[in-house]
Amino acid sequence: MRAFKRATWRRTHRSLPEQRKLCGLHFIADYSFFFNIGRQDHAKTVEILLKTFNRVNEIFLSTVFYDETERPVTGYGFYLKGITIESISSGANLDKLSPRKLLYTFSQRSLGDACLIHLFTYSPNLFGVLGMSWMASPALQHLGGICSPPSVADTEILASNTGFTSFSDSDGAQVLSSLAELVTAHELGHSLGAPHDPNTAECSPSAAEGGKFLMYTYAVPGYSPNNYLFSPCSRRAMSKVILAKAPLCFEEEVSIPMSQCGNSRVDSGEECDPGVRSVASDCCTTSCRLRAGAQCSPLNHNCCTKDCQIAPR
Repeated sequence: MRAFKRATWRRTHRSLPEQRKLCGLHFIADYSFFFNIGRQDHAKTVEILLKTFNRVNEIFLSTVFYDETERPVTGYGFYLKGITIESISSGANLDKLSPRKLLYTFSQRSLGDACLIHLFTYSPNLFGVLGMSWMASPALQHLGGICSPPSVADTEILASNTGFTSFSDSDGAQVLSSLAELVTAHELGHSLGAPHDPNTAECSPSAAEGGKFLMYTYAVPGYSPNNYLFSPCSRRAMSKVILAKAPLCFEEEVSIPMSQCGNSRVDSGEECDPGVRSVASDCCTTSCRLRAGAQCSPLNHNCCTKDCQIAPR
């Protein structure tokens, strides 16, 4: 597992794959995130997670990887398979755990089927660690990161295709959303096999040469161009993992339904989306249709009342 603490190449001759190849990503917001970042508002929480997903996915989709002949290719990224909002406190006090214990405890939960599962939390007790994830390897027998099936550890089921991002610094203050987005991209980089960048001129350049890349040991603030890019070292490492493991669970974009009821996002053809939950909401059915008499769902719209009506201006 890898932790992330706070603290240019020219793209030419790229060759696109026939279709984008995407990893199904499931976001889970725990109660501390829902309470502190989402302000106890389901629609606002989903909006923040969707923004984070879109920013992070842009980074991956524009990254140049290499195929087995070292030919440059792009088009590897994510699609949002689901969002789970934990709007009721479980009393588990996950925000009191150390970073490693938090990741391990999260990985012991029944998390469902996805290429990767990422937790969003708000914990000031992580010793300055803003994120952590299991590291991927190109070795098929090595579990961790993308496409890893659950395993048994000490008689308990463990999911190692997991990671987390905390929106709180060690003082309990909320970090900038731009920083949290870079932390999330960094952790997903580990999940695709990128270690921290070595201290070399190629992969840890000076500020005058564009600054540190995304997989630098400490969190990059987003002030330098390279902060939003993966270094050549990262791209070489991730390419090896993608070649070995993407065929196991990545999906071609053409095969992914445009509308995915249950991902908390209102897709084409849907009237609402209650998210990943066992029961429908008061306003929205599990088939993503508004109930009789409902004009909207507060799970998806900020200006919707609890009575499923559009709020007056």
